[in-house]
Amino acid sequence: VVGDGGKRDVGKRNTEVNKIPKADQFSSFTNTKFSSGVASYEAAASVWEREIKENSDLLEEFRNLFLVDENKFDFELFDNLFIPNWYNIFTFNFDNVLEVTQEKCLIKRYAVRAYPHESNDNNDPCILHLHGLINEGSDLDNIVFTSTSYTRLGNSKHDLYDVLHGDVNTNEKNLVI
Repeated sequence: VVGDGGKRDVGKRNTEVNKIPKADQFSSFTNTKFSSGVASYEAAASVWEREIKENSDLLEEFRNLFLVDENKFDFELFDNLFIPNWYNIFTFNFDNVLEVTQEKCLIKRYAVRAYPHESNDNNDPCILHLHGLINEGSDLDNIVFTSTSYTRLGNSKHDLYDVLHGDVNTNEKNLVI
């Protein structure tokens, strides 16, 4: 299991924050951006949800908080994640760090599956984004981010969690990020 400390060398495309934000950094940035005074990640997520509904131009800025800038990215650091022969890589993060790394990595290729649209119907090794994946075309409905989306996740069939539960009961080597 890898925690978010691995994000320390990630370049990202939003110039106002120098790395993909952890919860406290995200709350702080939200307070600065919207003069909101929130104290938690959940409250900051709600502010972004509301602000994006009022001004859709903010969606691109939100995405850029979590999309890697390939010109600043430390590929060697993250390339090491692909050295072991993982059966699957599970992540609760919705950034694109693993996908950007994999594009440059020659060790092994993984199919990518992400909530809410895809399941893992075969036995091929995958990167499974349990809470969705942000990319150029995604919106807030593609990720588990706000209290609304956590409720939606709880009320829906989510095949990727089935894969996680099944793999936990095997002796396969899995990576959880």
